[in-house]
Amino acid sequence: MPTATIVRGVPGSGKSSLARIWSVEGFGDIISADDFFMKGGKYYFDPRLLPQAHAQCFSHFLEYVKSGRSVIVDNVHSQKWEYKNYQLAAEMMGFEIKVFEIPCHDLDTLRMFQARNIHNVPWHTIEAIWNRWEMDSSAQIVS
Repeated sequence: MPTATIVRGVPGSGKSSLARIWSVEGFGDIISADDFFMKGGKYYFDPRLLPQAHAQCFSHFLEYVKSGRSVIVDNVHSQKWEYKNYQLAAEMMGFEIKVFEIPCHDLDTLRMFQARNIHNVPWHTIEAIWNRWEMDSSAQIVS
């Protein structure tokens, strides 16, 4: 049975590293809204284009599920509604759905994540993501 794996966490938490490991282990190809901002091997983020980035990511996701191929979604998804459409589409296509969450319980951990995030997401943005974070009790916790 093909699998749709959703990896969620604040920037710098290790989502992309986990996704790469799982992809190498054969759990599916990785898609991410970050892919939208890659040009010639460099990352050029523009917050005004986030809606288009997420639309493109979901479009790629639909290509995977329509073709029956397992896929890993590597996005922040701070609130459950942000990945609900992925779950519904995968469910409709008979996929197994796995949600993995990398928790951040305190400011010290958040500062550590901010220091190691590779896209230079500013502190105020990471803190805002953390403040609006919605835990998913059905997600598997990765520590």
